[in-house]
Amino acid sequence: MEETKKTKVRLNGKQWLAVIVCGMAYNALGILQYLARDYYVIYKEANGLTDSQMGLILSAVGVAAVVAYFYNGFVTDLMRPKIMMMFSCSVCVILSVILLMSPGFIPSVICFCAFALLPMWSPMAKLLAGLGTNEESNQIFAWLDFVIAASALLTGFAASAAVASFASIAGVRVILVICLVMNVLVVVTLPMVDKTTREDFIKMKKENEGGFTLKNVLILFRDPDQWLIWLAIGLGYTGYIGITYLAPLMVDAFGMSEAVATALSTVTNHGVGLVAPLIAGVLATRFGAVRSYLLWLMFYVVSMVAMIILPWQPALLAIAILCTVLLAFSVKGRSAISSTVLTNIETPLFLFGTSVGIESLIMTIPDTFCYTIAGNMIEANGTNGYYYVFGMCLAFAVAGLICCIIVDRRLKAGKTSAWFMEQHHHIKNEN
Repeated sequence: MEETKKTKVRLNGKQWLAVIVCGMAYNALGILQYLARDYYVIYKEANGLTDSQMGLILSAVGVAAVVAYFYNGFVTDLMRPKIMMMFSCSVCVILSVILLMSPGFIPSVICFCAFALLPMWSPMAKLLAGLGTNEESNQIFAWLDFVIAASALLTGFAASAAVASFASIAGVRVILVICLVMNVLVVVTLPMVDKTTREDFIKMKKENEGGFTLKNVLILFRDPDQWLIWLAIGLGYTGYIGITYLAPLMVDAFGMSEAVATALSTVTNHGVGLVAPLIAGVLATRFGAVRSYLLWLMFYVVSMVAMIILPWQPALLAIAILCTVLLAFSVKGRSAISSTVLTNIETPLFLFGTSVGIESLIMTIPDTFCYTIAGNMIEANGTNGYYYVFGMCLAFAVAGLICCIIVDRRLKAGKTSAWFMEQHHHIKNEN
């Protein structure tokens, strides 16, 4: 009976407001940063750009994003998350106004790189992690992913309607105005979510062995739990590679039409994102984020094994679609608790931003080479090349499972990140 009560978690008004505000902030910056990628056709037409120029913009954004992931985590633990987020949203407002004027190539490069360099995810994750208990964090991050998916879907529909009624430039401007409004709302409402002062921040540092210091960061980097979770998150993120190549496989080997493949991609990328995070939050609350993460990785393994052993013929298209949806659930469910697992292993809050930053950096590393490898495999081997791609994904998923299993056993033994930090401070004090 007592166990049942523990699983009933209700968020308070402040936490709900935080979810909505942070969801707006994440989407406002995310949509702006990848506007040229996600709305390639209309942005290119609206600004009179060539494919070569669009490619340069996207490459520049990718480089800037990797650089940002490296330093954002460290900066997050040196400053208050609220200040960083308000700064980022304020800059987004200014840059959105510039892009509204369809400025062309060079200003576009500067604006999109600036979006990529702004700190958002690390300070947001730290802010949300500090708003409740471990169980409440499961629900907070799950609902955050739901709000992100829902608002992104609505923004896309609004842009499509504008393009259909007017022209490409109208679609781009609709997106920019929506993002501009969301950024303004975040700047206005964020102080109601986080009322901590500079004095509170200084006090927390004093209570936690100086907070963010080189000594504490080095201890964090020696913590096995952190590295195992960072690797598990990064390996789980490769599920997006599987989703990317399942769509063309459906067309090439299963006879699916391109129109149906596009509709399926919409369902897997957005529709599943409305459901999977909420399920992930419930499971994480009941069984713990690390064990829940194990389940989502198992879905990844099952979907890849099924696609490898399944005969690729039109008669089995329905099974292939089920595998695709299962993988989409794995990716979206995993995503919803990627920061919650850090609270599950008791990552110290004063180093939470650093941990999220390193996690994000490791998560992006496979993107820098895996898609190139996958493309080369398919070009060299035709349809059979997909077997190698899914085999690569399966290896990543199994490695992630192993990392999670080891962490789960360490947690059972009481070897959390908080325990590791305390042990090393204790050893230091004794010496």
